[in-house]
Amino acid sequence: MMNRLEWIRLALILIAFTSARQVRAETSGLIGPPISKSNTHWIASEPLNIKATNPANDQPRRVRIGLRLTPFKKIITRQQGGHVESRFIQSEALRHTLRARINETNHFYVGNWHIETVPQKWIRKIKRYEVELRIFERYGDYGQLEESIGKVRIAGTLEEQDRNTDVLVGVAKQRLRDRSGNPLLDVVAGYQPGEPMQPNLSLGQPEDSRAARR
Repeated sequence: MMNRLEWIRLALILIAFTSARQVRAETSGLIGPPISKSNTHWIASEPLNIKATNPANDQPRRVRIGLRLTPFKKIITRQQGGHVESRFIQSEALRHTLRARINETNHFYVGNWHIETVPQKWIRKIKRYEVELRIFERYGDYGQLEESIGKVRIAGTLEEQDRNTDVLVGVAKQRLRDRSGNPLLDVVAGYQPGEPMQPNLSLGQPEDSRAARR
């Protein structure tokens, strides 16, 4: 007959055996079979579903549009005999490259001007693209007031610059005037063929526009 000490030892063995079986049963769904010929003994039964993201693919396609704005300023001179002469001379030009989302309306602010680009046509197969530049003059301390002064439409072909950016090759030129017909702003938009990053920035020789008033 076993004494009390032997009964205790037998009970501890049974408890340890039962606990080991329970641990194996609980972990069987978390580990997979051994990997043959490897120092790693277990692998996850279900691999993690993690996909690497590519930020470039998430970026909207954009188009670069060269832009030069040359405002006019009014000069008033008084001649002998009370004759007053008004003339308009070109101020310093503002150069900017618009980087617009190719199929959406965009807004840019250059000096005292608000430029809105509105896509008109995009034929991907032949890389034909047309966009309208709507130009507003801004007033007030913070440019909170605006007045539309005109539109310029530019059409050309798209040349790929990088993965998500094209350059619009084609030039549009226009002189915008105020309600009285006086020159207000010279606009040159686009890039010349063969020089995709050098916009054509010339409307010809600078000139004065004179309007005599008595």
